[in-house]
Amino acid sequence: MQNWKLLAGSLITGQMLLAGTGAAASGSADVLNDSSWVLSTLSGEEPLSGQRVTLHFADGKVHGGDGCNRYSGSYTATGEKLRVVGPLASTRMACPEPVMRQADAFSNALTRSAAFRKDSRQLTLLDADGRTLATLRDQPRELAATLWRVTGYNNGKQAVVSLLSGSDLTVGFAASGNVSGFAGCNHYHATYSTSSQKIRIGEAAATRRTCAQPDGVMEQEGRFLRALASAATWQLDGDRLELRTAAGALALSLSAADSGSAVTMAPVASVDSTLTYRCGGQRVVLTQRGDKWQLNAGDQSVALRPVAAASGARYVGVSDDRSTFWSKAERASVVVAGQAYPECTLMPPTPGFRAAE
Repeated sequence: MQNWKLLAGSLITGQMLLAGTGAAASGSADVLNDSSWVLSTLSGEEPLSGQRVTLHFADGKVHGGDGCNRYSGSYTATGEKLRVVGPLASTRMACPEPVMRQADAFSNALTRSAAFRKDSRQLTLLDADGRTLATLRDQPRELAATLWRVTGYNNGKQAVVSLLSGSDLTVGFAASGNVSGFAGCNHYHATYSTSSQKIRIGEAAATRRTCAQPDGVMEQEGRFLRALASAATWQLDGDRLELRTAAGALALSLSAADSGSAVTMAPVASVDSTLTYRCGGQRVVLTQRGDKWQLNAGDQSVALRPVAAASGARYVGVSDDRSTFWSKAERASVVVAGQAYPECTLMPPTPGFRAAE
């Protein structure tokens, strides 16, 4: 009996010790996990102009871009102690000598890091003697109010290709839940929604111009819009954005429209565009001014706001939810104050039409 009591006491004591260990572990949780940073200073100097160096911590892995190559490795963070396991794995692109020197210096600073200081806006990497190796600022992690230029798109044949020479494709995410831009020939708009790193983009409605130059631009436009609609996840890395499909394939690669911006991406510029639809024998006009939408049907005018939709771009009246506009490619359904219009078809732009550049 005595032995049984001793055994029970030992088990209880062991459980208490384990509980205490767990509490200590939880008290020293990795505060760097799931954080993203952009280099501000390296050895007291600002980084080279136009070279954005990034650092991401997630699930014991560290990765980012050193201004020339992509790198990755492992790390541990306990309290304010930091250890990055080196050497880091890296791609092997060649860059101008000053860029390569900065990349090497950053990699060296990262692997020498022994401690850190962190607040909501800045991360400071310290060596074993407490000297500052580098400072980094918090990287914005929202798509709302950002504008991007497309650098590559999935052509639908399991390949990501660069843009035709002389073409420019843009993607702007408004805080209102609208995504719009220039597809190479036509302007387009759709709705979008995000949840953590997931994204859903509705089918785009676009103007109906036909362009002959550069050669193949119309085929590129169609493939780009399909790639945009296929996006299921997004990942920011400094001034670069990747949109990927649900299967993990790269749909679009993009760069910040304002590549010189030091902290935030360029805000979405004011977008002005007009789309005209023929609904039976009636004409309906949808006008965008910045992030505000107006529907004009006959003698009625309704202010609209975008809402999430399983497909296409959907809007409802700001003050009257009986008014709706729902477009899917070149088709749309329109209801004004509860009155449904015949199915609508997007009309070619009238002479003099000019959407926002």
